[in-house]
Amino acid sequence: MDDLSDEILALVESGDEGNSRNTRKRRRRARDSDEEKGKAFSDDQYSDLEEAVDEYGPDLYKDSEDRRRLSAMTEMEREGILTERAEKRQYLLERLEVKKKLKAGQRRDDPTRRSSRATARESEKTKGLSELRRRREEKSTRPKRSSSPRRSKRRSPSYSGRSESEEDSDHDVHQKEKRYAKLEDLNSVRVGRDILEKWLHTPFFERTIIGCFVRIGLGVDENKNLVYRICQIEDVTKYHRPYRLGNTMTDRALLLKHGKAEKVFLMDIVSNGSFTMHEFKRLEATLHAEHLKMPTLDHVEEKKEDLEKAHSYVLSDAEINEMIQKKMQFAKAPLNTAMEKAQLIRLRETAEQSGDMEELQRLNAKLAELDELSNVRKKTHDNRLDALAELNKRNRMINMREGAKAEHRINQDRRSRIQDPKNPTTPLPSRVATLRSKPIDEPPSPGSANFKLPEIPDDEITVDRPWSKYELLISSIPINVECNL
Repeated sequence: MDDLSDEILALVESGDEGNSRNTRKRRRRARDSDEEKGKAFSDDQYSDLEEAVDEYGPDLYKDSEDRRRLSAMTEMEREGILTERAEKRQYLLERLEVKKKLKAGQRRDDPTRRSSRATARESEKTKGLSELRRRREEKSTRPKRSSSPRRSKRRSPSYSGRSESEEDSDHDVHQKEKRYAKLEDLNSVRVGRDILEKWLHTPFFERTIIGCFVRIGLGVDENKNLVYRICQIEDVTKYHRPYRLGNTMTDRALLLKHGKAEKVFLMDIVSNGSFTMHEFKRLEATLHAEHLKMPTLDHVEEKKEDLEKAHSYVLSDAEINEMIQKKMQFAKAPLNTAMEKAQLIRLRETAEQSGDMEELQRLNAKLAELDELSNVRKKTHDNRLDALAELNKRNRMINMREGAKAEHRINQDRRSRIQDPKNPTTPLPSRVATLRSKPIDEPPSPGSANFKLPEIPDDEITVDRPWSKYELLISSIPINVECNL
C-alpha cells in the first residue's frame, strides 16, 4: 500500500507541488462530501416517505376543511377519493417498511462496505498507474483534468445495487398485492339466501359457509337507493326465536363482519345478487381505514374447494332423517309435504330392497303420520276459510243496516230544518198546484194554461208611425193628474 502511494506521488510531483496538494485536498473533500451527500439523500428520502404517509389521518381526511369538502360530494365520488387515498397510503407504508429494512441492513454491513470500497479504490489506483503516466505527458495540454468521473464510476456500483434492491423490494410488494382477492374472486365464494335455505339443515352447513361472503341489505339511502354491504361470515349462532327463511323455519343466525364491526343478522335479509364494484370499493376503503388486509387468494381458493365439496355432497339415509327431524322441530306438519313424502317413499323403497323390515315399518308409520298431519292441516285451512267467509257475510249485513240508519237520520234532519220557522236557513216551501174539476162550457180565464189570444186578421194589423220631435218633447214632460172621485 505504501509503495503504491509513493509511486502515485512520484508521478504527480513532476507538476506543481502546490497544485497537487490542492488537488489531493479537493479530492478528499469531494469524496467526503459525496459520502455525506449519499447518507443525507437516504435520510431525506426516508423523511419524505414518512411525511407522505402522515399526509392523511387514520380516517383518510387531511383536516376538518377536507372532511367538509368531501361530505358535500356524492357518496360514489367520496368513496372513490377515499379508496385512492387508502391505496396510496398502503403503498407508501409498504415502501417505508422496505426502506427501514434496507437502512437497518446498511448499518449492520457498514464496516464491510467501507473495507470493500477501500479495496475497490486500491484496485482502481493500481489499474490507473498507466493512465497517470500518460496524463503526465499530456499535462501541458490538459493540466486540470479532474478524476471525478473515476470516483463517480467507483460509486456507481453501490448506487446501482441499491436501486436494484429497491426494485426487487417493489416487485415483492406488487407480488404480495396480486395475492389479494378482487371483485370476481369474492363473487366466486359468495353464498346467497337460496343456498343458505338449501343447506340450512345439512351436516356440512357451518363448516362450509363460515369464511364465505354474503351481500347484506341495510335499507335505503337519502336518494331512496338500496344500500348493500359485503360481509364475511364469522360464525353461525342461535337466535332467540324461530323465523321463516323461504319455505322453512329456523332459529339460527349469522355473525357477520365488515371491517372491525361484527353483528348478528338473520339469514332472510341476505341478498341473492352479486357484489358490485361500488360495494367492493367501499369494503377496500373500510379495510384500509381500519388498517386491515383484504382477503387473500389462498383463502378464496380454500373456500372454493369447500363450496365444490358441498355441491357434490351425497346425503346418507341417516343424514336425511336428521334433516327431517330438524325441520319437524319448528312445525307439527312439514312446510313442504310433497317433498317430505317423496323422500320417505324413496327411503321405503331402499328398505324394501335391503329387506330391513324394522326400517320399513318405521317409514310406513311416518308416511301415515304425514298423511294424517296433512289432512289435519287441510281441514284447519278449510275451516279458516269458512270462518273468514262467514265473517265477511256478517260484516256486509252490518254495513247495510248502518247505511239504512244513516240515511233515515239524514231525512229526519232535513224535515226538522224545513219545519223550523225560526231557522233563517230554512228553505221556503215549494208551491204545489192541484187540479180542480171545471164546467165544460166555462171559458178559460186569462193566465190559465188553456187560455189563447184571439186571432187578428192580417188586414187589421196597423203599424205605428214614428214620433215627431214635438211629440217626443211633450212625452218627456212629467204630468201628474190627481182625480178625486
